[in-house]
Amino acid sequence: MGDLGYDYSGCHVVVTGGSRGVGLAIARAFAEFGADVTVTGTHFVAAYYSADLTGLSYRQLELSDPDQIRAFVQHTPQVDVLVNAASARLPGSAVGSERDFVLQATQLGLAGTLALATKLRGRLASSRIRGGGSVIELPAARRWHELYAPLTPAQHAADVRRHAAAFAHHGVRFNAINALPHLDQPATPTNLCQDPLSQQGPSAWGSGFGGTVTALAGNSRTRAREQERLDTEMAAVSLFLASSGAAGLTGQTVDVHGGIGQI
Repeated sequence: MGDLGYDYSGCHVVVTGGSRGVGLAIARAFAEFGADVTVTGTHFVAAYYSADLTGLSYRQLELSDPDQIRAFVQHTPQVDVLVNAASARLPGSAVGSERDFVLQATQLGLAGTLALATKLRGRLASSRIRGGGSVIELPAARRWHELYAPLTPAQHAADVRRHAAAFAHHGVRFNAINALPHLDQPATPTNLCQDPLSQQGPSAWGSGFGGTVTALAGNSRTRAREQERLDTEMAAVSLFLASSGAAGLTGQTVDVHGGIGQI
């Protein structure tokens, strides 16, 4: 990404769920262009993650806990960009009334990614980036909304516009990125339901099973490459949406499918 020409020196970027996957790719991209980046996760310390978080600050944050959100905001004096890449995650022991509390807290705006964005709104409003601070929601963040109300793509886009209108009063941009499936990927590249034992001959099991395993391994590598490409594209779009070049852009949902972005 070194050819994009951004400069986020002096900016503080927070990436929820930035300890892995697309969140980590975005965190590294902002760090590459000079930002001070904090990633959040649910583990107590960064050492519990397999990914290399060198160059990034780590903070524990359980978004299902309103008290942790409040404490995080109190100890975060500056935020210029908030990227929400953390998926909805109920505590593993949540049953009965505890689960109901988390769902209700999310619905009331006390928990989840939107709650964090709302509480950080004052910090974001103080950003010196031309166009103001930015909130960028990734597909994982959408699952927080869907804990209590499943959304169609149109409803999600309308939600983004509604949140953008509320944040615009504070001079903060609010946009979302949506990941689309790859248009050129075959739906069923290998017939995994075929029974290799149905073939005739003494080597039927070896050839059939081996072929299936090879196909599975190949598909897994292909999916990994495609996911990496998609993560890179989503990072590039995030860099743009937070930049001064997108100063007038808010309330948009950008569709990305590994090489093509469209609003």
